[in-house]
Amino acid sequence: ALVDYTIGQVRNDCNSCFIQVYLNGFVCIDDQQALKEIAKELCPKSDLESLNLSSFSSTMTFLLETLNSGDKGRQSVIFVLDEFDLFTQHHNQHLLYNLFDLSQSKSTPIALIGLTCRQDVMELMEKRVKSRFSHRQFFLFGPPTFDEYAAIAKDILCPEEVSSVAWKTHVEDVFTSSDYKVKTYLERIYNFNRSIGILKNCLTWVPLQMESNSPKINTDALEEKLIEVFKDSKAALIQSMSRLECCILIAMARLSTKHANQPFNLEMVLHEYKEVRRVNVTVH
Repeated sequence: ALVDYTIGQVRNDCNSCFIQVYLNGFVCIDDQQALKEIAKELCPKSDLESLNLSSFSSTMTFLLETLNSGDKGRQSVIFVLDEFDLFTQHHNQHLLYNLFDLSQSKSTPIALIGLTCRQDVMELMEKRVKSRFSHRQFFLFGPPTFDEYAAIAKDILCPEEVSSVAWKTHVEDVFTSSDYKVKTYLERIYNFNRSIGILKNCLTWVPLQMESNSPKINTDALEEKLIEVFKDSKAALIQSMSRLECCILIAMARLSTKHANQPFNLEMVLHEYKEVRRVNVTVH
């Protein structure tokens, strides 16, 4: 929200003299997909249809030529990479390297903004990528008090664009009543994690569960969503694993402890699995 607000203010001050390209790490699962999304934003649809963008190299070459071909009067480009840490997982981080490299070029007016919840994101970048990063970092913290947290929740449920008087009245009653269930649920979310992203994930589910003839918050649906959010995803994943997969996971955990979190390969895991199995057979 802060980035959108800031870019909106800059757009108003500069009379929309730049192009914004938004990329999400959950959508752009690899560099090829990300490059296609960038091409859609920067180039007319007619030009894209006449180009062969099936390979990574051809797409990257085309985009580099597009960004480098403008003069001083060319529009600037602002890249917003949401879930920035997921882009560091792409093979060799080619996309990040080229974007950071372009941002240092005076002939290419671009800016790159990365958004992430991980504080160790600097450690995820390769050396060649990190060397081209400006090292400008801004840390944002969640609301310190529950009252501020509840005010944000109220804005999520009832933004200014909502025209329904009945819904606005209902939301107002929810946040003014001291014994209402929704307040208890909000306190549970607040005590669990003060992330605004988790709050949005819980509350955006509320309007989808409302009945058309009764615009009221369905507390049962909200409670089900809270149970889903609070559930340990790793524990749920382990419950779905087979016995052999659990044994391999245990072998990997033992190796991680033995080698102080140093990397290991599949052959080492297999050897550790056999060792665990031999010891257990001996014991029994």
